[in-house]
Amino acid sequence: MPSLKTILQEKFARRKGPLKRGEREAQSLKRRRQKDFLRRSLSVAAGAAAVLGGIYAWQSGRLAALIETTQTALHERVAEAGLVVEDIQVSGQQNTSVEEITRALDLRQGQSIVSVDLKAMRDRVEQLDWVRRAVIARVMPNGLSVTIEEYQPAALWQVDGNLWIVTEDGHRITDQHLAKFAHLPMVVGRGAEKHLGTYLARLAAHPDLAAHIETAVRVGQRRWDLHLKQGVTIRLPEQDEDRAWRRFQRYVEDHNILNRNILVVDFRQQDRTIVRLTPEEAERRRLAAQNEDEESI
Repeated sequence: MPSLKTILQEKFARRKGPLKRGEREAQSLKRRRQKDFLRRSLSVAAGAAAVLGGIYAWQSGRLAALIETTQTALHERVAEAGLVVEDIQVSGQQNTSVEEITRALDLRQGQSIVSVDLKAMRDRVEQLDWVRRAVIARVMPNGLSVTIEEYQPAALWQVDGNLWIVTEDGHRITDQHLAKFAHLPMVVGRGAEKHLGTYLARLAAHPDLAAHIETAVRVGQRRWDLHLKQGVTIRLPEQDEDRAWRRFQRYVEDHNILNRNILVVDFRQQDRTIVRLTPEEAERRRLAAQNEDEESI
């Protein structure tokens, strides 16, 4: 019977011998898997270390300080190279001064062209009263282009004791420098701005009447009273305003109400028109009627 030593030697000898094909492939696959696992482990560990290091740097403020220092150095080098803002081209503005726009840009003396924050500049310029939209761009090597789109003034609106320049859709532009816009139609009262577009359209459709209107007052946020330059008040209805405007046109053309002693012409009722005379005209007509009665006796 073989001894234990002999058995072990024979078994070891078999292991040292050439491996079969399947065994070689199995061992090769095992080694590859071990290497892949090691690479993934090292990669995960490196990524985790980078993330933790970044979090630490951010929380400690070192990363922000490093970025700021790098940016400052870059801007200084750019400025030293002559790439500083020296020329500002402004276009499109009519009621906004170049000085206002320049102040809103808030540029520093010798500021590099790459350091300007175009979005922040645009936001500040668009806060100016007249500016509806602004487009700001770099013009290399040392310029800025500022293109302005302004609000279009459509009327003067008096509300709560204040007078505003407003757009056709009722946006308040400004309450400053009003004298320049005295030629605009004037509307008064709460709710007037919401119906301004329709009112202006009717003025455009009746330009001969519009020339005589001094102020349009919104009454109860429901309808208009038109105050004419001749001192006559035209009362329009809540409904069917177009028809009332046509009646207004006919009364001007057929009855010459603008040149007569009339205080009010009331078109609020569709089936009739009420005319109120001035006190002087009413007295004159009363006396004239009395004289006619005395003569007939």
